[in-house]
This record gives sequence, C-alpha cells and structure tokens, in this order.
Amino acid sequence: MRGTVACRAQPSETLIHSVIMFKLSTLSSGYNHHTGKKYKQYYYRVEVLLLQYYYRVEVLLLQYKQYYYRVEVLLLQYKQYYYRVEVLLLQYKQYYYRVEVLLLQYYYRVEVLLLQYKQYYYRVEVLR
Repeated sequence: MRGTVACRAQPSETLIHSVIMFKLSTLSSGYNHHTGKKYKQYYYRVEVLLLQYYYRVEVLLLQYKQYYYRVEVLLLQYKQYYYRVEVLLLQYKQYYYRVEVLLLQYYYRVEVLLLQYKQYYYRVEVLR
C-alpha cells in the first residue's frame, strides 16, 4: 500500500526561486501478533529549495514507535555550509544521532548514542 502527495509552490515575486515538494509513502500495514495491535510503517520526505537554501527531511517511522529521520541543509552562495542530522530512535528511548557540518573551511561531525539509564557515547571530529 503506497500513497504519494506532491506540492509545488506557485511562483511569486517573493518566492520566485522557491520549490516545495512533499512525499508521503505508506510502506506497509498489518497486524502484530505479539502486541495484538495494527501498525503502519511509513516514510516521508520533504524537500525545500528556498532562494539559496536547500534542505531535505526524511522520516522513517516503524512499529513500536521506532523512527529514523535525517535533515540535510545546504546553504549555497555566501557562507556555504552543509549539515546533516541523523536520528535513530529505538524502543526504550534509545537513540543515536549524528551531526555533520561543513562551514567554510571547517568540517566537524558529532555522533551521539544514548542508551537506557542515561548512558551515552559521543564523538566529535574537527577538520580544518
């Protein structure tokens, strides 16, 4: 079972360079025999090009409220930078996220893994 929704902004004096696209897809649906509940897995992506900005959001929601999302931002002319955020949320509030930033001559990445009982791991890398 799949569905798609697309939306494109109309050109105007203020949004002449803007493009907005939205896509929602239902990956699957069914019945979980362990929990006795119905579930739906779905994925959606939002892409926006606004003036010199571009960003994309991707979300994958699975059963048991597990989800993954990624945010990508690319700023073009003047102060060029790119960053990406990735989040994986599992059961019991375990999650992992990564941030990558390219700003002018700087690049750094942050990785965080948060487990149960507030245990966490993170790594930061900086490259000039």
